Amino acid sequence: MSGKSKTKQRLSKIFVYLCRLIFKEMESRYDTRLVISCKSLSNESHRFEFHINSAFLDAYGNTDIHSAELVVQVALRKMGAVQFEVSVGITGTASVPCDRCLDPVDIQVNYRADMAEEEIEEAYNTDLGEMDLGQYVYDSVCVSIPIQRIHRDETLCNRQMLDIWKKNSGGMTAENGAFAALKELINNNK
Repeated sequence: MSGKSKTKQRLSKIFVYLCRLIFKEMESRYDTRLVISCKSLSNESHRFEFHINSAFLDAYGNTDIHSAELVVQVALRKMGAVQFEVSVGITGTASVPCDRCLDPVDIQVNYRADMAEEEIEEAYNTDLGEMDLGQYVYDSVCVSIPIQRIHRDETLCNRQMLDIWKKNSGGMTAENGAFAALKELINNNK
């Protein structure tokens, strides 16, 4: 082998080694897919970071969340060819319509969980050696948003929308509305 060829081969090995070092601890992507290639990972702990936004949520057909800036941190421990422990953390802000006035309200997302064995099996594609966490993350974001989505103070709500709602509801409250009739039916059947 010539001296030039040996130098190229050494540089190639150094490049591969440096790439592995750089991507070993953290991988950062702006993407709509959250895929981790597990084939080449060594049997130890690895960390990955993904940045997701509205495009990711739209790819799953989401209509509730108008915008989002979220960071997904994944701690993956490979224990064998297809044995993994996976922890997922999702933090950031999602904008959803306020239930009172329909104006956007920012909701803080702070989700942390260890994936169950069944969830890992569902996410892992044995043929490709990849773990696709997209569906798990999407479901986790949706679950982490509260059912009641309102501004923390009614004074932050859109005044015009509140006036329209009050005008069209005819002064209906929980005490005199449809739920009052339901409560009366329940009480009569006791």
